[in-house]
Amino acid sequence: ERIETSAFSRSGLKSFHLPETVIEIEIPSSTLDSNLFDDCKGLTEITCDENNPVFRAEGNCLIRREDSAVVAGCKTSVIPDGVKKIERKAFSSSAVTELEEIALPEGVVSVGAYAFHECPELQSVTLPESVKNIGSNAFSWSTVYYSEAADTSGWGNEATDFLIAREKFPCRLAYNGVY
Repeated sequence: ERIETSAFSRSGLKSFHLPETVIEIEIPSSTLDSNLFDDCKGLTEITCDENNPVFRAEGNCLIRREDSAVVAGCKTSVIPDGVKKIERKAFSSSAVTELEEIALPEGVVSVGAYAFHECPELQSVTLPESVKNIGSNAFSWSTVYYSEAADTSGWGNEATDFLIAREKFPCRLAYNGVY
């Protein structure tokens, strides 16, 4: 079975359980596509059948087993150790409007485009040294920005896409604990 992008958009979900039989979840391919839980402001719990061969849930994150990628999260998500990638639009939009901070564990290599897009309360993101790629607009429309002290070499031009007016917002993006 398959779940298409924005399948639960505006559904009012409070909890979500992925059954064993769902083995494909469509990842938004364009900026116009919504994520799985778009506008599910009350969503606080994400679980998955332990016998699902493709996905697992941990820390209120839905994780693809094959590449340890978070494909969806909610406002109570804590990204667990072992995750390697944050998928495109995994946390974007209204499902996580109350998300104020996120710490990516060591080992995360990639943050997909629009991963945390439209998280207006997001003020603090801690990136480990393992991050090598940040997709375009990964943190757009949030109050996060990165400090000059951050070593962004190797991130590519996309690193500047989440730089939000420093004068306007008093917070900083922590890079490996350096502000």
